[in-house]
Amino acid sequence: MSRILQRVLEEGVKDNAPTKNLLKTIAAKYYNVCEISAQEAAYNLLSLRMTESSRGVIFVPTGLVGSRARMMKSKEALQNLPEFSSDVFCNGMVEYYSHRLDSLESLNFAGFCAYYQYFAKKRILIRRTNDKDIDEETNNINEEDEVEGGFLELKEGYGFIKRRKKAKVIRYYKPNAQKDSKLYSHHLVMLYLPWRDQFNEIDKQDCQSLFRQNKQAIEEAANEFSKLPD
Repeated sequence: MSRILQRVLEEGVKDNAPTKNLLKTIAAKYYNVCEISAQEAAYNLLSLRMTESSRGVIFVPTGLVGSRARMMKSKEALQNLPEFSSDVFCNGMVEYYSHRLDSLESLNFAGFCAYYQYFAKKRILIRRTNDKDIDEETNNINEEDEVEGGFLELKEGYGFIKRRKKAKVIRYYKPNAQKDSKLYSHHLVMLYLPWRDQFNEIDKQDCQSLFRQNKQAIEEAANEFSKLPD
């Protein structure tokens, strides 16, 4: 194994390959020649999670309403809809954010996704005393216990949220600023400026103008979640 990786490294240095490409080549070569168990192979083929982390991660959708990937409701839920209903998609962070409390009016979308955990109904959260770095929200939940405080109810019965002790790492699709400046501005405005109605307040607006008008506020908000410049 070490000889194979050493040869890949030497070839990459000789060809003056970019560091990023070189690391990808080394990782691919290592993955292709190492031996793994049948269980690990099955997990890989089924795309099952093989690791746990004390830091939560969440993907934040920032696409246009009409192009954003969404999950369909279950077959049973679809069958129970009125005949001409178009409400065929499951709710997600965009819908939960739109129905946040008035006290969170100034909170931007990135902050909402990073700092708040969503629950369909109130649950008691049990502290994990053996690991202080692991968030309480995602572990040891007992739905039958008596409800405790700390939950905030979203508007119109959209569920509940609870503030996390440790923010999640947010991931998102970042358009190329040079190739599509309009979509890039839309992405920044949606993440770092507060809004209620995505379609009317963002999608239908001139996001490039909104970005220029709020450039300082957007950059300050972005610095909290990204230490590297775009």
